[in-house]
Parts: sequence; structure tokens; C-alpha cells
Amino acid sequence: MYNIAICDDEYLTCQEIEKIIIENTAMFGTTFNIDIFYTGEALMEHIRCGSSYDFLILDIELTNASGIDV
Repeated sequence: MYNIAICDDEYLTCQEIEKIIIENTAMFGTTFNIDIFYTGEALMEHIRCGSSYDFLILDIELTNASGIDV
């Protein structure tokens, strides 16, 4: 199982990315645990509290903390 974090300030973008991953799970031959964040700060706080991710899908232009900052 892989842990994935999706971080984008656009709700529909997050939903679409999650949908694509879920629809292609069989092709990857594994399962995914997907967490969605709408701010860079929320993702960074989650990581500070001990969460870890195998993949980060980040929007570069977020409200306060950019994907690059994260």
C-alpha cells in the first residue's frame, strides 16, 4: 500500500486526481491510501504530527504556502 497526499486549493481538481488514481488501482497492482488537503499549511501540519507519504501531488500555486514551500 502506498500513501498519497493530494494538495490543491481547488476542490474539483483534488477530486479528479483522486478519481484517476482509484480508477487505475488495478493497473498499478497495489492499493492506495489517499489524503486530500486544500492548503499547504494543513499538509505540513499533518506531516509534523507524524504522517508520512510515498507520493505528494502538489499544486505549485496555493494560497499561503506554495507547493514548493511544502
